[in-house]
Amino acid sequence: MEALQSVQGMIRQNSLLLPCVILGLSFLMILSYHFVFEKRDPNFQVFLIVVTMTMVPTSYVDATISKCGDPNAVFRKFGLKVLLMHALFLSIRAACMMSRMVPPDAFNNWGNILGWWITGAISAWLAIGLGYNKQLSSIHTHFDVGVLVVLAFCAAQSTELVANGSLVMHPALIGSMTSDYLEVLAFVPGALAVIRYGRKDSLSERVDPQEYKMNALAFGILVVGFYIVEDVVTAYLALTHHEPPFESVAHLLHFVVLADFGFFVIASAFDPENKQRSTMLGNFGGSLFSEAV
Repeated sequence: MEALQSVQGMIRQNSLLLPCVILGLSFLMILSYHFVFEKRDPNFQVFLIVVTMTMVPTSYVDATISKCGDPNAVFRKFGLKVLLMHALFLSIRAACMMSRMVPPDAFNNWGNILGWWITGAISAWLAIGLGYNKQLSSIHTHFDVGVLVVLAFCAAQSTELVANGSLVMHPALIGSMTSDYLEVLAFVPGALAVIRYGRKDSLSERVDPQEYKMNALAFGILVVGFYIVEDVVTAYLALTHHEPPFESVAHLLHFVVLADFGFFVIASAFDPENKQRSTMLGNFGGSLFSEAV
């Protein structure tokens, strides 16, 4: 009983309950699809794995940033990096979609899908230019984003080598695969920043309130707005096109974590004095364990 109470208190304190549950459901869907269904689509299996991998750093950031000594200052350390990752993978994906070598998706609508990726890429660069204009002068210091781009490209080449035994592949296909890995790694700068600066008194930096509001709005609107279409609308279309229900569930789980973090960032920007604020998932998870067993 004491061990259970200890685990319960740790989960409540670190706001890890629901993010861990969401990640667990994602892993469970991968295992269920692999072992339960006799007719399996390899591309769909890859989709489930990619979505789950994407959620790992995102869930960690969402679960832990509210417990940092100064969440605003910590967010300022990685907000631009995460937006740069989104702008890069969206730009690469939009460019690759112009080639007929890259299949659009299950809905097979070239015009709408290409237009959406171009719109997403432009929106990401606008969010950076409008929301982070004061930080652009030091953009050269974000070399770690370049390292992640190189890692994504190497991972794409390695995947091709393992899958087909050759590195001979159309540039558009390599670019498309690289953009997928970049999306997976998009929140890695956030996870690293929380690990490095998240401890109490490990970061003492004054954040200009107005600048932070611009950062938070640009970040939150871009991320939540983009994934409303990418996850929520796609989940609806998947159901109406009679795709496997796991696809819709995976999209919605991914969106819940991202939206939760986006709303937390915006709320913290406009009420920085509230140091007891937690994410919505953290509050809900804590309410489930409000009393010791």
